[in-house]
Amino acid sequence: MPFAGESASSSAPRWSPDGKFIAFLSARDAASNGTGRTQIWLLATNGGEARKLTSLENGVSNIEWSPDSTHLVGLTRTGPPPSKSSDVRHYTHISYKFNDTGWFDEKRSHVVVIDAKIGNAKQITDGDDWNDTDPRWSPDSTRVAFVSDRTGHEFDGSRNTDVWVIRAAG
Repeated sequence: MPFAGESASSSAPRWSPDGKFIAFLSARDAASNGTGRTQIWLLATNGGEARKLTSLENGVSNIEWSPDSTHLVGLTRTGPPPSKSSDVRHYTHISYKFNDTGWFDEKRSHVVVIDAKIGNAKQITDGDDWNDTDPRWSPDSTRVAFVSDRTGHEFDGSRNTDVWVIRAAG
């Protein structure tokens, strides 16, 4: 039985550790705001309508609740917008296209921590030469581990990833 609405698809449902909410990803308001970006939505397990938690410009993915149920961690993409004045693309790495489905842009994925009550988001990693992926909380909700290839060769086919740890506060 669908509980998150039938007007748009939803994905990645995650129970809050305290059992009070289900967080999920959806672009259900894409038609009204024109962005088409996936955001985090919360649904109280005691009933009611889902409410939109985030409004990140480039959306969010790969979400996980903190063990204390006060925050979520996820990934967002940052970087310059595509050029509207030219269709010329200048690539400096061998990886410029993904499985013939589209061109890579200059955006990179970075870790963001979201307050589960009010939706404030704080990006806690950055960098133009790498992607940060697979964020996971520490058991005490004070740190986030993630995976990244910061050798400068990620886009040249390098597979030299390491696990990094950062304070959740940044």
